[in-house]
Amino acid sequence: MTEKSLLTPTNPRLAQVQTSFANFFAIANLGDTNSAYRGKPIWTNYPTDEICQCVIQLLNEVPAARDAVFYFISNLIHENVHLYLSEKERKDTTKCVDYSNLQRAVLRLLTNLNTFRTEYSDKNLSFSVSLLKALFELCSELFRKNCQRPFFAPQQPSPAMFLTNFQQIPCVSELFALLDSTFASLLHIRPDSAVLAFVSAHKNFYANFDWIAIHIAETFPKIAVHLVKVGAEEFCAHCNDMLNPANRSNAARVVQLQDEYSARLRLFKEMFLYMENKQTLELRSVFTSIVEKFLLSGENWRELLFLLKLSLFSPAVTLPFINELLPHIIQHPFLVDRLQELAANPALSIAISPTNFLQNFFEKVVENASTEYVFKLAQIVSFSL
Repeated sequence: MTEKSLLTPTNPRLAQVQTSFANFFAIANLGDTNSAYRGKPIWTNYPTDEICQCVIQLLNEVPAARDAVFYFISNLIHENVHLYLSEKERKDTTKCVDYSNLQRAVLRLLTNLNTFRTEYSDKNLSFSVSLLKALFELCSELFRKNCQRPFFAPQQPSPAMFLTNFQQIPCVSELFALLDSTFASLLHIRPDSAVLAFVSAHKNFYANFDWIAIHIAETFPKIAVHLVKVGAEEFCAHCNDMLNPANRSNAARVVQLQDEYSARLRLFKEMFLYMENKQTLELRSVFTSIVEKFLLSGENWRELLFLLKLSLFSPAVTLPFINELLPHIIQHPFLVDRLQELAANPALSIAISPTNFLQNFFEKVVENASTEYVFKLAQIVSFSL
């Protein structure tokens, strides 16, 4: 057997895949995310077909290569965004780089990736979960790499402003189409996985993720009910930590736990404030449903105490419709029973601490709510407790 026959596959399909691998790595290894933002363009001179053919074949036929494929597509998006913004920033447009081949390649690859996800997720839902996590990371990196550009001078943009401007970039618009279809599919089929990926992304990427959190809140208002569920679970975990005897006897540890949980509340505050500012009906419906269900059965005390904790942390979340909630509360026949149950629940003390938050909330309620409702509620509370 000759050396050539040992190295050259006899299967034509395998030979084609090997060629695609060679072509892919020859292009993909030219740069990374950091080099995409340096002065010299990397992939602009390559024909669209030369970029796309090997990528699409590996995506469709070689599962082990999909992470590398998505990383390469991400780098192409970074360079596309960089060149788009550089063109906007440059006063002398005659010196701008022609990135039309690159943009066509990015748009084609994102469209193909969306089609592949739709067809493949029926067989392997975990691919959609992994893709969603990767998309969240990519979007966070786009903010981190571009939020301080001259394009946004003289100051760093707010997440809403960043979102508005980036939605105008063709490749980002197509990226959002992929993100939205992936998130919508998972939210319908496996909502826990979709919301967990979303919450974890905020925890990992923090402020860099805010512009995407706003986009999700605007596009998927029904996520509110799932966020409350996750928030209630996190609140219960926080209560368990705070009630742990080993932690309670350590003042420094208690402060640390409170600070860490306050950071976690930030996501829910930002999401719900954005929805409230948009007067999202789903949000008010969820909050009203929580209160009414608690008054009726008391079973969902976790959701209620999470809502109370969030309201003390950021009164603006519930104050705009406090006058809608109070009549449901003060007129309910089981209110006294429920208040007595709450008073006996050790989680209540954690929900209403620190006391300055509680005092501030009461002051805001008095300023914004009907005096009649406030006095009636105060009378009932003092009688019950």
